[in-house]
Amino acid sequence: MKECIICHKIKPLGEYYTHPRMADGHLNKCKECCIEYAHNHDTREYDKRRHRTNPKRFLQHKYIMIRQRCTHPGKSRHYYGLEFMSKEEWQEWCEQSYGTFISLYRNWQEAGCPRRLAPSIDRIDNNKGYVKGNLQWLTQVANSKKH
Repeated sequence: MKECIICHKIKPLGEYYTHPRMADGHLNKCKECCIEYAHNHDTREYDKRRHRTNPKRFLQHKYIMIRQRCTHPGKSRHYYGLEFMSKEEWQEWCEQSYGTFISLYRNWQEAGCPRRLAPSIDRIDNNKGYVKGNLQWLTQVANSKKH
């Protein structure tokens, strides 16, 4: 028996997908919650509790996404191989642009976290990577309209 971290119901291990890296060999989310999570990716309560309510986690999440885009060919062929900042440079850039970020972040939260208003990192020159001097904060909708 195991408790699901999403629905908090205690279910038998057969109700969980197996996962070799977990201590007990099973995911922490039950199969039902995994399916629900996959179908409703825009309204995931779990994400809202994690990086949607904590600006620091949101920034960490963004850096991980950038790094994965640029280093894993399967993630996106458009971004693979692009240059990206080191973690230290990223933290420095975040400190410098924090005023703009936190303003967008708070507006996004006050609106109920709709995807279109989420803070988004825009590359000013699309031929360059995620490097200092080539990044700015925009909303998701402004970023997608720009390109």
